[in-house]
Amino acid sequence: MKKVSKMCATSVLLFTSFQVLAEECKNEFYIGSYQEDSVTNPEDPMPGSIRLSIPKKEGSFSGELYFTYFGCQSSNKGAVTGKKQINDNRAYLMGSWSGSVDRKNQQGSFDGSYNHKGYYEGTYTVAGGKQHIVIEDCIEYYIA
Repeated sequence: MKKVSKMCATSVLLFTSFQVLAEECKNEFYIGSYQEDSVTNPEDPMPGSIRLSIPKKEGSFSGELYFTYFGCQSSNKGAVTGKKQINDNRAYLMGSWSGSVDRKNQQGSFDGSYNHKGYYEGTYTVAGGKQHIVIEDCIEYYIA
């Protein structure tokens, strides 16, 4: 997940006076992607996107997961919340996600860490385990 920090600085500059220019934004914005595990879901490992607002120091973070196939589905979005902790000069994310996938409530855990390459990586789980989703006259897929 790559950092998008210019967003914060740009929005601050557009709507503030000179006094605010000296202030730093408290959060950094990250936009990335994810891929369902092809071992647990070999039928159709779905990709998706994720957006997170993570504090520069320790504290709460939030964001959104986006997941959907193209076609006759509704828009599916999950909320991500959690805490950022720093141990041994390394940042860790721990939290959970929840949302509706084709009108079925889903949830699970979310964790990650900042790597030496300069971005966050991690995993999310689906609390309900692998599920077969069928939308009549539209699509059939698995969530895992």
